[in-house]
Amino acid sequence: MQNDEQDKMTKEDRERYREKIEAHSYHLNKLISSAATEGVKFLGLLNLGGIAAVLGFMGAVKTHSLPLVVALAFFLFAAILTAATHLLRYLHFDSLFKTYQIAASAGWTSSTNSGMAKELNDWNANISVKRDWSLCTAIASLLLFFAGALIATIGTCFT
Repeated sequence: MQNDEQDKMTKEDRERYREKIEAHSYHLNKLISSAATEGVKFLGLLNLGGIAAVLGFMGAVKTHSLPLVVALAFFLFAAILTAATHLLRYLHFDSLFKTYQIAASAGWTSSTNSGMAKELNDWNANISVKRDWSLCTAIASLLLFFAGALIATIGTCFT
């Protein structure tokens, strides 16, 4: 019985903790989101730079060798994957945010601390099984960039 008494929170305590937790989670989500955005921006600039370099070299040398055309195709496809990464990242974070809101509102309406912990633990278990496809497309885009750079280097040696 004493454990049940310790498990209950007053309404004022609950509101105070809620404000602190929501402020902290907002700040943490903003940091994670901005880091991911900067990484995807860098990846996009990297691929667009590869496209510009290959096109510039092809125009200067006036050649259309097969390795350079293949490298250009790799850079273009990598740039398209980078754009897809932006979209998939948005959809993934939107899904996480919506499920968090549901879990948090159910947890805050719970009458005990263990009810809140259970809701957030269930949410944690649910998000751990969701695959972040934006990460997969970002890695594929980076690999395509490296392959395009290697093929472009080979193409410039034989031109």
